[in-house]
Amino acid sequence: MFNILIGVVMVAAFVGMIVCSKKQHDVPAAKPAAVGLLITVVVCAILMLNYNLGGGKGKEEVKVEQQYIASSTYVLGKHLASVMPGVKALVVTDNANEESSFQKAKIDALKKGLDPAITNLVFDTPPKKNVSSNGPSSGPMSALSAADLDRVFAKHRDCKLIILLIGLPFNSEQMKIWDNYKRNKDKTPRLALASGEVSAVGAYIQSGLVVGAVAFNPKYRYDKNAPKPTSFEEAFKERYLLLTPKNVIEMSKKYPMLFPRRRH
Repeated sequence: MFNILIGVVMVAAFVGMIVCSKKQHDVPAAKPAAVGLLITVVVCAILMLNYNLGGGKGKEEVKVEQQYIASSTYVLGKHLASVMPGVKALVVTDNANEESSFQKAKIDALKKGLDPAITNLVFDTPPKKNVSSNGPSSGPMSALSAADLDRVFAKHRDCKLIILLIGLPFNSEQMKIWDNYKRNKDKTPRLALASGEVSAVGAYIQSGLVVGAVAFNPKYRYDKNAPKPTSFEEAFKERYLLLTPKNVIEMSKKYPMLFPRRRH
């Protein structure tokens, strides 16, 4: 099961990397996305080799990788608990990895980070679809469309917060939530992004619609000999960045690759 799940992630990341590489001249955000997906492919390949050839050591490295991945949702959860306590939240999960130990680790860590400020959680997932190469991939659900997420959001209008454990769809600019926020901020739920490309949502983070977004640290370099992190906070600090309305401008200056300028 582990090999299958890692294989799915690795193949989807590889396809997304190829698509982004072809579009990097026309879409500035495609270049950093391709780099991030390449790192994903490399990490998955190393995990698969170690798991199959390294025996107990390989399984231990898988646990360490789970800690890194779970740290993204734990830290995001802690932030959301501090800025939106007491709200009902919708958590959108990845339907391609429903039984994945990695997804379970992410959900458990999210709950731990949110507790006790946000405990009223509803879980939902978009319908399963075949992987498509029509746009940049955000992970195993690269066929996800804006309409798919719009339908999920519409089923849970009583939720004031939406937490995406998946990347945004390839046509995310067509999601209805952006226009809804412009028309009526008070009645529009806030978004939180636990993974995926953030280059298209910088303005929405600054405006407050996206209250928190986890981004891959462009300066991170995989090192199999690096000391194992002893906490979620330590793991997060090494691999990820947390973007908020308060720090997004500062982060964009410190890490310009997060929000590359569009070419005219």
